[in-house]
Amino acid sequence: MKKRLIPLIAVFVLALNACSSGSASSSYDGASAAAETAAVNYSDAMSANGAGYNESAGAELPDAEESEKMIIRNADITIQTLNLDETYGKLTAKLYELGGTIHTEQTEKTDFSAHANAVFKLPPRNLDAFVAYADECGRVTNKSISSEDITAQYIDTEIRLENKRRNLEKFYQYLDEAYNSEDVIRIQREIDQITSDIESYQGQLNYWSRSVAESQVNISIRQLQDPNEIEIEDVEFSTLSAENMGKIMSNGIKKCADVIITLFQWLIIIIVTLLPVILVVAVILAIIFLRRKFLDKKHPERVEERKLAKERINAARNYQATRSYQQNSTDNTNNPGYKKPPQ
Repeated sequence: MKKRLIPLIAVFVLALNACSSGSASSSYDGASAAAETAAVNYSDAMSANGAGYNESAGAELPDAEESEKMIIRNADITIQTLNLDETYGKLTAKLYELGGTIHTEQTEKTDFSAHANAVFKLPPRNLDAFVAYADECGRVTNKSISSEDITAQYIDTEIRLENKRRNLEKFYQYLDEAYNSEDVIRIQREIDQITSDIESYQGQLNYWSRSVAESQVNISIRQLQDPNEIEIEDVEFSTLSAENMGKIMSNGIKKCADVIITLFQWLIIIIVTLLPVILVVAVILAIIFLRRKFLDKKHPERVEERKLAKERINAARNYQATRSYQQNSTDNTNNPGYKKPPQ
């Protein structure tokens, strides 16, 4: 009986081991499949966020005609006036009446001219009324109104912004499911890039919204000088009296004499200061001259040699001058345009 039970027990143990091994293998395969699925999702997201991805994909672009128009309207006005303060006061009063504000202003006045530059902001619906009122405040030399329809760009940027936000949420999910440090670094890099894009799109939308909500008017006012207000000054003829003329000449002569005397005084001071040096140089020159005289008396042939040397030098100079003159004469004779001077 015992011999029959032993084989049965062995078969039962082997069956249990096989079952436990199968369950462990299936658990490992499930974990591997989950990891592969996460990796595939991350890879797809990386390719979708990279080059060639259309940020507007997945969202239907609304028709610009069905949406509220986004139009930026601005104006530029240049005015010439005879009274700068009065004209500027009228314009600012009208601006406040139409619900506008002064954005920047600058005024410069001199004795000969005055001008002012300002930037006004007001609701777009009142822009035409303000521009028309400017004709009543002075001579308008330049007036222009610009309109820019940015509806399509605004809607497209909104869609791009929404898609970027969705991608950001997906990448945060992939970051939670990342299994190694390389994936974490790459996913974090993509998150930073998407966040930067979101901030850029949002800033552009905010700028467009402010530009649409307020029209900007650039004002330039220049004041002209009224001919009736020009003051003509009387010209008074004035000459020097004989007494003043004499004083001026006397002072000039005294100054010239003072300069000459001062120069003479400084010359004496310099000579007296350098007198010891002058005496030493004079003694040295006297010694050289006396020694030369003594040697000439002792050796008369040296005097003759110096004379001969001077004569040779003079002869050489005369010969060189003659050769140069003859050469120039030959060159001039060979020149077809040369005319021989009369004898």
